[in-house]
Amino acid sequence: MEASERLIVAEAALESGDYGQCISLLEKVLKGEGLSTEYEGQVQLLMITAYMGQGKDQEAISICKSLLKNTESSLRQEAKQLLSILQAPELERPKSWSVKIPNLKDALIEESSYSYKKAFEPKQPKEPPTGPTKGLELGFTGLVLAIFLGLTILLSGCVQFTTEVQLIGPDRLKLAFDINSNSNQLLPWQKQFEASLKELNPNITIHSSSNGSQVIESPSINSQEANSFIKSTIALATEAAGIEIVSPQITLKEKNWLVGLEQRLKVIVDLKDLIEIPGLNVSMSVSPVSHKTKLKGSPRPAIEKESNIYWELERGVLNEIEIQEWRWNRLGLGIVFVLFILGIVIIMQSLKVRMGYGFPELPP
Repeated sequence: MEASERLIVAEAALESGDYGQCISLLEKVLKGEGLSTEYEGQVQLLMITAYMGQGKDQEAISICKSLLKNTESSLRQEAKQLLSILQAPELERPKSWSVKIPNLKDALIEESSYSYKKAFEPKQPKEPPTGPTKGLELGFTGLVLAIFLGLTILLSGCVQFTTEVQLIGPDRLKLAFDINSNSNQLLPWQKQFEASLKELNPNITIHSSSNGSQVIESPSINSQEANSFIKSTIALATEAAGIEIVSPQITLKEKNWLVGLEQRLKVIVDLKDLIEIPGLNVSMSVSPVSHKTKLKGSPRPAIEKESNIYWELERGVLNEIEIQEWRWNRLGLGIVFVLFILGIVIIMQSLKVRMGYGFPELPP
């Protein structure tokens, strides 16, 4: 039987749970000659799975450690993942997860003892019937659901949600989300939101205080990464708060003119489907900006104050803002200045030659 045929039979044995036959066939495949590094690694991965099925973790760990020296990066990565699973500490399994089969002999003894006791027990007088049990009426159930829903919306909405965009260079920006609870304490959905964010991106920085303030900051990212980050963050926040809105869109277009950079930032936030929540305030700020920045916001205008732009969003409509900014490039200005000085030197030298002075020469 060839190696490829044995491998097919071994995979079938692994799928059917016959781990012993699978390991036996894979060992014969590994003894063959002319196996490539990638092919040998795939065979070893199958052997690890079979050993794990038999409960032989030590054999599986030894194969994983040998795979860490493989030249294929994908195989090394899979070996690391399997090794972390195999070396993880065993957790105590709750008794409710296991089914305990009773001893039939003890069960028969207990049953006969129970029958004997039951025969000599005095009969209790029967209570008069109270009639069939009535279920909760629809009106009462609806009232309870309405109360719980109202409390959830009120507790989720008593916050001020501010998105901060900081332009730090060509196609580089930082995002921050400032969430302040009006109740002066962290709400349950804020704690859930923080835990979900840490799982989504460990590189972000989260500052939470006991007075209900929560600040989430991203590292320096480009416009595409910012668009993805803001969508995923808003999606987690709305899911934790129990509300639904369309994912916002942020685009940053730039033109480099060597001496300066023209930036055009556009943000679209659709709040048409957002229900009315008392105490909810959503706003956005952009910094730094100059006095010559062109602003266009709707339906509410953006306000420029101390090199910052503040824009408050309105519920039930499509909110758009467009910011056009010009930034001087110091490196580009330096290059232009050097070229200008070099041009003046060349012109002066040519005028000197025309006047008959010529180039400096050594004495004869």
